[in-house]
Formats: sequence, structure tokens, C-alpha cells
Amino acid sequence: MKDLVRLWWVSLPDQAPSSSASVASSTSSHASATRTRDKDLILTDRFLTDDVLDELWAWFCDAAQDGVDPQLMFVKMVNSARKPYVDHLTAIKPPTPATPGGDVNDIVSSWRRGSSTSTACYTPSKRTVTEHEFDEPVRNLQAHQTQQTTITQLRHENGQLEGNAKSLTSTITQLRHENGQLENNVSLLTSTTTQLRFENEQLEYKVKSLSSTITNTIPPPPLRIAIKSVQFGSRYVCMNGSDVRSYLSNGGGCVNVQTHIHNWETFELVCHPGKHNIVSFKSICFDNVYLRADACCLSPGQTPREGGGIVNCQYGCGGMESFRISKVRDQGWVTIEPVEFPGRFLKLNGNWLHGMKLQGKADAGEKFYLVIVP
Repeated sequence: MKDLVRLWWVSLPDQAPSSSASVASSTSSHASATRTRDKDLILTDRFLTDDVLDELWAWFCDAAQDGVDPQLMFVKMVNSARKPYVDHLTAIKPPTPATPGGDVNDIVSSWRRGSSTSTACYTPSKRTVTEHEFDEPVRNLQAHQTQQTTITQLRHENGQLEGNAKSLTSTITQLRHENGQLENNVSLLTSTTTQLRFENEQLEYKVKSLSSTITNTIPPPPLRIAIKSVQFGSRYVCMNGSDVRSYLSNGGGCVNVQTHIHNWETFELVCHPGKHNIVSFKSICFDNVYLRADACCLSPGQTPREGGGIVNCQYGCGGMESFRISKVRDQGWVTIEPVEFPGRFLKLNGNWLHGMKLQGKADAGEKFYLVIVP
């Protein structure tokens, strides 16, 4: 209530007294009250309790509502409050003149006693004054403070949002930069992968070429065979080249027939690249010694009973040491024809155990099996 009194009193404009009967007597008091009203109001708090001030304020509101000069009445109330208030109330008697602007103590005393018959005091109208009528300035002030607080809070939150926006913008920029770096790394990795694939394809091609070269360069392991007669089933060509250690113009050693397969009866079948069905028979016991056939004295078509020509050994491989193998289809046997002497064929006579001969045509004694020796 005291706060409402202060707020209302300070907001009052300076006014002249409205009662013509007391203009002369109240002019100086009104001027003095106008100059010192703030101070008087503060001093009033020292003598008035909250209950007394509430009563005075209620009466004063009723009086002001009925046209009494509010400033003058409030000054009188303040002046009366400077003295001990309780003593003042007990010592005052109801005044005889009925003046609305009488002493405030008389008015308050009369009002407190509830005297409705006395004509010496001013009787306000019976209207109930509530505190809500004086809440508007306070509400306005509180609303203003609330608005200021809200504005301050909103500014603070806006500043936080701006800071967050800046931080987010910086983060987005950094992420974009990192994304650009990642895209560059992906592009570089893709280029590197493509290059590695190209190099891998080149290496695969080189490996295939090298494998083909190795396959063509390294000959297969030598094929070991024995030459078996078709006519005489258990007879094999036997070659002894123990005394052939160098090239001999007419050849050397001994080639005859044997009834079993051993080292002298085993030959290494040597193929000649680029020459179809041309082979040589190399001994596995005597180094660089080959089977040799010389049919210079035997013409094609001649068929001597015991055969003709010379079959022996030679150091190294030449024309007389090369033979053409002719296989008869679906029969499994072959004929052996010297390359240097076409139309002459190797002949084995099972009844003659001392040598091999040549014949001018292929007949029963000129047919052989090539038996693979493990």
C-alpha cells in the first residue's frame, strides 16, 4: 500500500486549491507541500503503521472521488502524521464548523469513530475502493520490465543463435573443404587403380609370352624307344658304339640284332624341328653316337636276298643319320627310310644275327614297331 501511495503521489501534477473559502489560508501550505511532498511522504512512513496508512488511504480516495482537492488533503494528512498519531486521535474533538477542508485529524478521527451525524467532518461516499484500481501503473511498470527482460533474453538468444550459425557455417565450410580433398583422393585413387590394372594386364601378357617362350625353348624330355621287328616278334635292333668317339668318314661300331631290350637296344628318339616325321636314333649308352645308314650301292626297287648297303654308327648327326618315319594307317607299325637315300628301307633278318641291312622296297622284314621304353 505504501508503494501505491508513493507511486500515486509522485505522479500527481501541481494543482491550486479548489475550495474558494480556504484559498487564502491554504495557498502557502499548498506551495510548501508541493516543494516538500516527497520528503514529507518519506517522513510519514516513520509515524504511520501499515494499518493506519491503509485507513487513511481508503478515506482519502473516497474524499478525492467526491471533489476534495487531493493535494491539499494529502498535505494535511502528512502534517497530522508528524505528531504521534494515536495521541492525536484521542485528543481531537469533533469540530463544530462543517468545512470539507477542515483539519485532517478531525476528519480522520470522525471517520474512524464512524460518526454519521456530525456536521463538523466531511463524510465521504460509501464506495468501496479496491487495490486493483491502483494496479495499472504497477502493471505497466511490470509489463515494461518484463518486456525489457524478454528483449534482453531474446537478444542473448539471438546472439547465441548467431554464434551457432557462424560456427555451423565454419563447420560446413570445413566439411566442404574435406569433401573436396576426399573427392581429389578418390579421383587419384581411381587413376592409380586404372594404371595398376593396365600394368597388371601388361604383366599378364608378358607372363603368357614368357610361358610360351619357355614352352617353345625347353624341349620335352627325350622319348626312349626300342626298334622291334614285326616279322620276327622278339628281335630288336642292337647298337654298339664303344669305339666311336669322333667322326668317321665311313662310320664305325656295330649294329646287329638282339632278343631282349637293354641299354644297347634303347635309343633316344630325336626330332628335327620344322621337318615332318624326320627323326634320328641316338644311343643312350654312347655319348653323341647315332644310327647310320649308307645305301649308295643299293638302288630303289632292288631286293637282294640278304639286303644291301651298310648300317653302322656315327659320331654326331648328319644326313645319313636322319630317317623318315612312315606309319601305316591303323596298323601300328612303321617303315624307317634314310633321308639321304629315298626308296631304301631298314631291314632286319631274324635268321642272320650278325648285322642289319637295307632293302629297295618295304616288305615284311622292313616293318617295325617303335616300343616306348620307360
